[in-house]
Amino acid sequence: MQLRRSKGKSTKKPTSPKKVGRPKKYTRRSCPHCLRKMKTA
Repeated sequence: MQLRRSKGKSTKKPTSPKKVGRPKKYTRRSCPHCLRKMKTA
């Protein structure tokens, strides 16, 4: 089970940044508040 979890995290890591990159652009145009929070974080 631990091995499976490691594989899942590995696959999720590369997919996370790709998926987050798209929504980040939309959030920047949609609401500047999110962008400020993201920059601070």
